Amino acid sequence: MSKLSVGQKRALSDFLNTVAAAFLTIGAITPLFSNFGSWKEISASVLGGLSISLLLLTISLRIMRRIKS
Repeated sequence: MSKLSVGQKRALSDFLNTVAAAFLTIGAITPLFSNFGSWKEISASVLGGLSISLLLLTISLRIMRRIKS
């Protein structure tokens, strides 16, 4: 990770934030356009999108911390 320049690290962080937002949006919108059988399937879709988004945002925050230090 140290071989990347500050600009490249910021670009990577921005990219991860964008992908995280996409997963969050997909997880939240999918139940609206699908025929899920129960509320359990809907909540699984939303929680799946949330968990992937949180993982990507955590990685992005770590990158930003390394830039500042």
